[in-house]
Amino acid sequence: MLQSIEFTSPNTLEGNLQMYIPFYKYRYGLCLETISCVCIHANIVQTDWSNPILGTSSIENLLELWEQGLSINTEKFYDKLGKDVKYQEYEFIQRNS
Repeated sequence: MLQSIEFTSPNTLEGNLQMYIPFYKYRYGLCLETISCVCIHANIVQTDWSNPILGTSSIENLLELWEQGLSINTEKFYDKLGKDVKYQEYEFIQRNS
C-alpha cells in the first residue's frame, strides 16, 4: 500500500491511505474499552491540515513549561474511556528529577 501512494508527511500518508477503506470496511477490529497508552497531541508540528482539536499549546509554550521542570500529567488519561479524554485539557505537574 505504501508503495502505491504518494505522501510527504504522516498527515498526507493518513489521508491518502483512505482509498483503501473499502478493503477493510467490513473487517472486525479490536479495541480496548479504556485507554492503555497515551498519545499526547499538545502542539501542532505539521502544516498540512488545520485541526481545531489539537494544537492547544505552542511549541514555545511547551518548551517554557518543560524548562520550568513541568510535564503533562499523563496518569490522568489511563483507564478512562477514549471519548472522555479526547478533549481533556492538559494538566502540568512537576517532573521527577
